Amino acid sequence: MKQHVHIYSSAGPDCGALGWVLEKSPTYTSTNFRINEEELDQKDVDPWDNHSDDHDHWSHKMIEAQELDDPSYVPVMEDIINSNKGRSVWGISYGAWEQKNWESNAYKIGIKTTTETFDYYWKLYANRPIDDIKESMNMHIHDHHQDDPKYREYMYTTFADYLKEDEIPFWKLQSAFWWGWKSCATDEDFNKAKEVARYNGQEPSYPADVLIDDIFNLDLQDLCNKIDCIYTEEMQQSYNFWVKWAKEQISDN
Repeated sequence: MKQHVHIYSSAGPDCGALGWVLEKSPTYTSTNFRINEEELDQKDVDPWDNHSDDHDHWSHKMIEAQELDDPSYVPVMEDIINSNKGRSVWGISYGAWEQKNWESNAYKIGIKTTTETFDYYWKLYANRPIDDIKESMNMHIHDHHQDDPKYREYMYTTFADYLKEDEIPFWKLQSAFWWGWKSCATDEDFNKAKEVARYNGQEPSYPADVLIDDIFNLDLQDLCNKIDCIYTEEMQQSYNFWVKWAKEQISDN
């Protein structure tokens, strides 16, 4: 039996929700996932996003390690996962994955991206409005480029027009961060950006022990059996609550 659980989803927001559900089991003592109930009534936000604004938070070290195809960083991931004295659940709501091989003390749960989960990601994450554009750039530079000064200068210079705006949808920043744009995206790029994001969201090389085909149609009790986790009715109710809420967001255009 493995002690911990790690969750990864290339879509993103379903990772945070599943982590929140699993941590309701008495099996686990970690508190790495949350729900911001104040955001449940807001549009274009993810109440289960477990990113931290604290630059010293474990998630930033984990992002760096998982996004490098470098086995020397695997011990960093294991140190984080084993840092909790009891059994624990880990994972980050959003982030890429490049580590090809990872033998772990955690059951690795991978979540496949479906049309529905991509739409959920796009609505809650990619299309959400960003009003502190420089801070969003800085967080990306910190998490994914470890505060590289040359990359910071490139971002500030190449995408300077973004910094002049009061608010932009996050997909425009993502086009600069991940999708290959060499200049600021315009509103006319919306459909192109969405298709690029959909393609980039195809399954990564995450070495899952358990692969969930459809997170919106999950047999939670069966998953708990596979990861040696105590299943409870509270967990099921929480999962049902999230699925209902998530599908309402997708259908609310």
